[in-house]
Amino acid sequence: MDKDFEKKYHHFEEKQWWFTTRRVAIHHLLKPIIKPEMRVLDIGCSGGVLIHELKSKYAAIEVHGIDVSEEAVKKCKERGLTHIFCMDAPMPQLETSSYDIIIASDCLEHIADDRTALTNWNQLLKPGGMALIFVPAFPALWSVHDELNHHYRRYTRIELLTKLQQAGLNPVKSGYWNIVLFFPAIAIQFLSRLLRYKKNDHKNIHTPSTVVNYLLTTWLNIENCLLGKVRYPAGISTWCLARKPLK
Repeated sequence: MDKDFEKKYHHFEEKQWWFTTRRVAIHHLLKPIIKPEMRVLDIGCSGGVLIHELKSKYAAIEVHGIDVSEEAVKKCKERGLTHIFCMDAPMPQLETSSYDIIIASDCLEHIADDRTALTNWNQLLKPGGMALIFVPAFPALWSVHDELNHHYRRYTRIELLTKLQQAGLNPVKSGYWNIVLFFPAIAIQFLSRLLRYKKNDHKNIHTPSTVVNYLLTTWLNIENCLLGKVRYPAGISTWCLARKPLK
């Protein structure tokens, strides 16, 4: 991730609609499976906002986080979080079979060898443990935003499921997220390519007006209420909840 872009990212991740509604989606999917005394690992934890929310919501769980950015780890520690490590996500140097749940939200697309990363993450899970993965969806939506974030790819739902299975994880639930903005995003990408926007023409992450932020938050949280119950045919992101076999 570009350094200038990372500074903006940390500034917006607490209150901007994309970040807040994504965390709501994660909480919604974790609610049926999370239990006291579980150990949870947030891979690519950024400034630790999700970890802070999880610790506030479930006092009896232990939450760890890793991020490759020293600045991100620093922000986590400033937030008072412990068990936060500056570590490379593809090959985390952590104890095997030690976590009940792994969360990787918008992390896998940053990794060149995503198959190896998923295999290594699987090894961190206890037998029967769960991995919740969110990634950007559809190569057709590739944009300046992906370049600024140093993404390697965008995924279809089937591609994500296939790679999880190849890593030894069994998909339990999967789908797309943020169908609200899918068709506007397709239109924007078409116009951007038509007008030949370049990397420095815009940064794609900005402060929306209070009204826009409220409307997008409201619409996406309505969608979140049905996440996991209704399989949306498309979205800006795709996700999967997968389980490590007991044996």
